[in-house]
Amino acid sequence: MRTSADLFDLCRTIQEKCIRKGDFILASGLPAKYYYDGKQVTLRARTAKAIGEIVLSILREYDVEAVGGMAIGADPIAQSVALASLEDGGPEIPAFIVRQADKDHGTRERASSGFTDDGQPLLRPSRRVAIVDDIITTGGSVKGAIDVAKALGCQVAVVVVLVERHEAGGAKLERDGYHFRRLFHTNEEGDLSVDEELLRRTAGLSGEPVLR
Repeated sequence: MRTSADLFDLCRTIQEKCIRKGDFILASGLPAKYYYDGKQVTLRARTAKAIGEIVLSILREYDVEAVGGMAIGADPIAQSVALASLEDGGPEIPAFIVRQADKDHGTRERASSGFTDDGQPLLRPSRRVAIVDDIITTGGSVKGAIDVAKALGCQVAVVVVLVERHEAGGAKLERDGYHFRRLFHTNEEGDLSVDEELLRRTAGLSGEPVLR
């Protein structure tokens, strides 16, 4: 079980390895005083394992049956969660990938996943899925993945991101009726903090005091 100390360690690593301060233009077109590259931690085995276990602990609260999101930021997170689900005693949670655009060859499918035990598509009507991503700014990437999942008949049970930027894209998702959770969030200067609710939950589950 991951503890609040693990959260703070991961927070410090992300601050050091993933956030660069300066003048940037984001994919959303917005100007920013900092740039975040989450793949520095989601592609590193040690930190990816921690991220997968923390995100999994959130998904277990929502009875999620599959996890995925928009390529490529979501891909390593979804796979880390899937692997972690084999080790905590709960049901396996398979991963899926949503492409940025439709394939122009083969099946032309927008989403891909592995085989299932029943031989049916993983993403199908009534399937409870989680959408994950490494960052949310205005929510465009996340919303694109949500739309693909819903078009396949899936129920989006929760959206979980590694970092919510100060633009508060998560709040917009909540206004649209989605459950939104985050591990960390930034201020306008790019300083990273652990999500307060997650910190309380983690401390409560482990029986340890909340670190300050």
